[in-house]
Amino acid sequence: MEEPSTNAAERFACTHGGPGEVEASKKAVFVEACNVTTGKVHKALLLRAPKQELIAAELIAVEEMISSSDGIRSMVDDSLMRFYFSLAASDLLKAKVEEARINARLGLYIAVYLQMGGFDFIENPNFRTALGQIETDAGLAKFLNVQTKCGCLEKALPSLKGG
Repeated sequence: MEEPSTNAAERFACTHGGPGEVEASKKAVFVEACNVTTGKVHKALLLRAPKQELIAAELIAVEEMISSSDGIRSMVDDSLMRFYFSLAASDLLKAKVEEARINARLGLYIAVYLQMGGFDFIENPNFRTALGQIETDAGLAKFLNVQTKCGCLEKALPSLKGG
């Protein structure tokens, strides 16, 4: 039986541009709470609601969660956004496409919230374009490739190279 590698380079796992381990563990509370909240939304609406209603319900759930507490609101920053994009990239590399889509949308909600200082962006054309891109497989990969910048998606999906 072969011994596990002790070479640090071989054991390294890319975080896909997400925050380091310490920062990620601080954000885990937000991520878990958000997973429970959006999980309830998905369970209630997934099979019977159009995608736009599901997205609107996700957005309302995230807004209510962030608005509910100063402690939760203090977790919402650039590192949380990067964490969601890194989770989405990891999901996509594991062929968990729907999970990747959900995490990419959550990262997008947080990115636009931070950029605009609130949740009044549902009609913003840049937000709508990014949402549309996330909903196709090729668009999701391209979107995450731009957001993560680590090169892992390009290595796994050579069609992303050069554009």
